[in-house]
Amino acid sequence: RVRTHLELRRQKRTIQESFNKLQKLEEVRDSLVHMIVHDMRTPLTIIAGYIDLLSNYNQEQLDEHHKEVYDTIRAQAAILIEMSSAILDVSKMEAGLMKLHTTRANLHKTIQDVLDSFGSLRGERQLIFDDPDTPFFFKCDHHLISRVVLNLINNALKYTPDKGTIKVTIENRDNSIIIGIQDNGMGIPEEYRDKIFDKFSQVELRAHKKKFSSGLGLTFCKMAVEAHGGRIWVTSELGVGSEFWFELPKIE
Repeated sequence: RVRTHLELRRQKRTIQESFNKLQKLEEVRDSLVHMIVHDMRTPLTIIAGYIDLLSNYNQEQLDEHHKEVYDTIRAQAAILIEMSSAILDVSKMEAGLMKLHTTRANLHKTIQDVLDSFGSLRGERQLIFDDPDTPFFFKCDHHLISRVVLNLINNALKYTPDKGTIKVTIENRDNSIIIGIQDNGMGIPEEYRDKIFDKFSQVELRAHKKKFSSGLGLTFCKMAVEAHGGRIWVTSELGVGSEFWFELPKIE
């Protein structure tokens, strides 16, 4: 009996040592990834800036085809910048280092600015904003919520076919506000709907060639919404489309 307890204690100590080594390796890996992503974001931002300059400088000399090419390159550069930002911000939120900078924002204008930023990237898809009759102000971290809307619309565009429709709605309740992004894309199977917001499930889904988002975009959305005390969810029907919703409490 004593030998058995000593053996169990030895095995427990070995497991703990292996776990500690694994944690250190994960920390080194995460640090390396963050360093690479951080270093990538600077040249990406410079590239995007020069694309803007080049596009504006030659605008009058370009035909419609070349204007579309410029817009596509600019949009894809913006997506890469957003993906790298999401990776860094998810890590900050997990470490509790991301602080909210709440201001009184015009939510109507925030959403409209995001919609306008897509330009020709929408292709032949329709972006419809079913906005309220009068704009209203809402206290939140304007930058984070703007990026949540950007990620959700970008995700909808990616999985909505040409000539499809994406609709953005706002519902103003007594104690909260609900924003919805609806598309008529391929839909998401029920068994994956709870997994698409989880960082680790994204790896599992990609391993099985099930891709319903880009990078950590949806993980970032979930963490940014929850940082405001809100919640995010999706409803979907295969062959009909998906509806992403997030609810934010009103902050006094």
